[in-house]
Amino acid sequence: RDGGKTYTLGAQDWDATAGTNIGIGYLGNFVFTYTNDANLSVVFATKADALADVAPTVVSNFLANPNAYVYTDLGVGAGVAIVAGEDGFLALTDNPTTGFDEVYAGVYSTQNLRKVQFRPGSDTALIVGDAGAVVSFINGEFEGIITTGSAIATLNLTAALPASDKKFLVGDDQGNIYCSTDAETPSSWAMIRTPMTNSGSPVTDIQQLSKHIL
Repeated sequence: RDGGKTYTLGAQDWDATAGTNIGIGYLGNFVFTYTNDANLSVVFATKADALADVAPTVVSNFLANPNAYVYTDLGVGAGVAIVAGEDGFLALTDNPTTGFDEVYAGVYSTQNLRKVQFRPGSDTALIVGDAGAVVSFINGEFEGIITTGSAIATLNLTAALPASDKKFLVGDDQGNIYCSTDAETPSSWAMIRTPMTNSGSPVTDIQQLSKHIL
């Protein structure tokens, strides 16, 4: 079903400009990726064509790029996908073949955003980045979370999980995980100790399996 499913595809078709795409997603029966090139391309194929390794369609220059946007991550929910990037770039689509439906640059954060993570099977997402940047996407709306004065205010965040509409988890580039059940209150962020705490290795992913968080 839509959301969270990815495929390993022929590099000759999907990665002609090596190192410039931001991951592969699956939404609306299309496998797709976005590419950091001069034209900000979207690359897509039907699921059947992708599994058969048929060359994908490339649509270039679907978004004017006067400010040299740089994409950093792609996240896919049940019915929408979000692209995050540097300087607070955020974009939303429910049809990956037509580019973006909504684009926001520096509106909900001005920091470099690094990670998009959806709650499994939903369209609720958390986006995080440098200097404690946290943006939520709930009920179809983005919201910048104020973290000034919190335990995560100065941290470079590299992973996230919206465990519910109120319970948020984030990870930083030093191996630490923090949790809040009231993100509107900066003092609510608290560290959760794990075997990785203060390891110096970045947290790259936080996943929820049934009632357990990994």
